[in-house]
Amino acid sequence: MIRHSIDLLSAITKKGIVEPAVLGCGSNLMNIVSSIKAIPKAGGVGYFADESKYEDFRIGGGITLNHLSWAQILNVPTGLLAIQGTDEFGTLLRQRMEEIGVSTKYIIVDDSYHTSVSHIFIDSNSNQHTYMFRGATSFISPEVVEKYFVPHLTNAKIVTSEISQVPLAGVRSLFEAAGKRKILRFLDMDLPSSVAVGPANLGSQADLEACLASCEVLKVNQGDVPELFPELDAQMLLQEPPSITAERISDRCLNAQVVAVTSGRKGAGLCMRGHEGINIQIIPDIKTADDTGAGDAFLGGLIAGLYHWGMPQTDEDVKRLGHLGSLAGAVCCQQFGTLPDAESVMKMTSIDDMNIVKDLFIVKDDAVVAEEKPKPELVENAIHDSLRRDKNNLKLLLDTYDESQFERAADMIVANENHGRKLFITGEGKSGTVGQRMAASLTSLGISSQFVPAIEWAHGDLGHLSEGDCVFLISHSGKNKDVMGLIDTFKKRGVVVVGMCGNKESPLITKTDAALYVPASEELLNCIPTRSVISQEAAINALMSQICALLKLNAEDFIRNHPSEDII
Repeated sequence: MIRHSIDLLSAITKKGIVEPAVLGCGSNLMNIVSSIKAIPKAGGVGYFADESKYEDFRIGGGITLNHLSWAQILNVPTGLLAIQGTDEFGTLLRQRMEEIGVSTKYIIVDDSYHTSVSHIFIDSNSNQHTYMFRGATSFISPEVVEKYFVPHLTNAKIVTSEISQVPLAGVRSLFEAAGKRKILRFLDMDLPSSVAVGPANLGSQADLEACLASCEVLKVNQGDVPELFPELDAQMLLQEPPSITAERISDRCLNAQVVAVTSGRKGAGLCMRGHEGINIQIIPDIKTADDTGAGDAFLGGLIAGLYHWGMPQTDEDVKRLGHLGSLAGAVCCQQFGTLPDAESVMKMTSIDDMNIVKDLFIVKDDAVVAEEKPKPELVENAIHDSLRRDKNNLKLLLDTYDESQFERAADMIVANENHGRKLFITGEGKSGTVGQRMAASLTSLGISSQFVPAIEWAHGDLGHLSEGDCVFLISHSGKNKDVMGLIDTFKKRGVVVVGMCGNKESPLITKTDAALYVPASEELLNCIPTRSVISQEAAINALMSQICALLKLNAEDFIRNHPSEDII
């Protein structure tokens, strides 16, 4: 039995419940929009529309963030692979993503980068003049992709990218890695090829052709097609229905299973490999407020459709897929800005004459879910496979750890000991077990420490604390309420708080005095704490090694605290 219980709004605000199945690597930026009277000539001076007060609008967006966001509100778990700064614009973008539900857990956040920004000036004739600062996105190189993004492709079903702001070599590297893992690859050709390899300086023609050759779903604007295929008559390409153009591209991009050609108010064309192209009409009688980003929303609809329904098999499947894209594009046109809001899904259902949007939110009975839940994949050599995954997990930690934070945490623990303060380790579950080992090992080194279960702080153990003491909090998920709730309590008592966590957005990372980001790859059966425990143990070993170096400890110091044990 399927229970038709549909909570559309919960899909918009759902955060961190499901691992992202769709990962997008591409532009994400803050648009700063200002109204002006006119763009001045060279050497001249321009004026803002309202000279009595300065006002601008700050709206998140970007090609890849846009289509991920529209897919997310259609009940698709999405995540962004990107680089952002710690600046105001990066903070605002991450907050907006969390509101929509797009995962921020795989974003590289570093104060050495500047978040991408665009300044948009709208003149009195409603013409837009955009000045782009690619910023951090321009640093997504093959090395960055391989080191920081590829390890997170394990559970992905779809990977998306763009020809817009990401260096072509970075896109190529991501698609090659996704291809090896049999992950469906989407490419949004947002720039004409001459701009991509010319003024935008994204890379070489060879890289561009490799990206086009490796994608399986391609979206391109009809106006940009003549440059892709100069052997064809440009006037013919611009005048023919987009469905015919989609067929032509499908014949030339042999790896593409679906080709989408957008053409503004003419609608779009979709072509499934081996089939004739089909024209997709725009939704009629829509009052347009701002059509910027409509193509991105259209692609978000296609991503959602292919995620929920799989590859189309019939012409009716293609029409249904195109209709979902058109619904997203139409609602995007009705609002100002390119990202969906809290009413976007409801607006889509109100104009959905095929009644397909609600079906994306059908909740199944628990018995049906349990029956359909895939069984863990059988591994031919489980022992070797586990050891290999453990090795890769440690490589992930080695590639992502912040040495300065480990040094800071070690300095705090040593200073705490030197000043006669107390050190407490706390956590729950397997993180608590790791914490007990940490407390025992530190004590063996002469660093007096005590483990306190997280839940016990609320039952009298706060009496242990004095101002200036140090508490080391451990939680892999960074969501445990018993642990998270302690941070403010400790801070109010003047206690130094050090956090260790595998979730960059957790308060254990963002609100503590020192933060150790300790990620882990997939767990055994995707639920049993295994790799996270290895990561935590390795991080504690690294921390203890730094403490030994700071205190200039040697084996004799350790043996002095173990007089009755044969440890050599």
